[in-house]
Amino acid sequence: MDILLIQRALRDLPVILVYGRVQSNRRVWPSLCAWNIVDSPEMRSVQFTFPPLSIPDAGSVDPLQNPAQLAFEDELGTTTAISAGLIAEWFHLVRYGRAPRLHTLLAPELIGERRVIAAGLASSYEVAIESGRVDGIAGRVGQAEMFQAAGLNDRAEAAAVQGLVCAEEVLRDPASRPSPASLRSLVSILESLGRPIDRDRARIALESAARRSILHNLGWRNR
Repeated sequence: MDILLIQRALRDLPVILVYGRVQSNRRVWPSLCAWNIVDSPEMRSVQFTFPPLSIPDAGSVDPLQNPAQLAFEDELGTTTAISAGLIAEWFHLVRYGRAPRLHTLLAPELIGERRVIAAGLASSYEVAIESGRVDGIAGRVGQAEMFQAAGLNDRAEAAAVQGLVCAEEVLRDPASRPSPASLRSLVSILESLGRPIDRDRARIALESAARRSILHNLGWRNR
């Protein structure tokens, strides 16, 4: 009932709420509820409960000195924070086109969590591209960078190649002006992934885009 009251009070705002309950002082059942994150009648509210976590027996030991207690707190905090962060990244990308950053903030040893985040946010890029919040080239480059940072190089290559194909299609229109910054990042990604032929194609696209940008800034359009 308290959650419903909070939702009613904050119904016009995008909210991610983490809460839970303690069962017999032995287990914690964390839950998450979010609303107004995605502009979709089917997803006005998202709610799920995490698997329960057992509360360690502290006994007479200082909780701050108890390894089991600290491990419990770390697991609880990491699980809920990453889940909330993932939903927040979805919101910022789909609503405002801001590239995700959560995967870059995790500790290096959390490679599994990085991959979960990359997989989860890949679909948000698709939504952002489809809605026009992010252009096709920037969206594919963003996907490739995210996959590469998570060590998913096969998926990074696929996204980068899609971005290259998109760039070449866009440049067929003489009036188009794709972002040189996105293409510069694409060149770097293809270079690091060991795809020299595609890298050279991306360089050609970058040179064409840079030339168009310069001509546009000088007022010499479509030349």
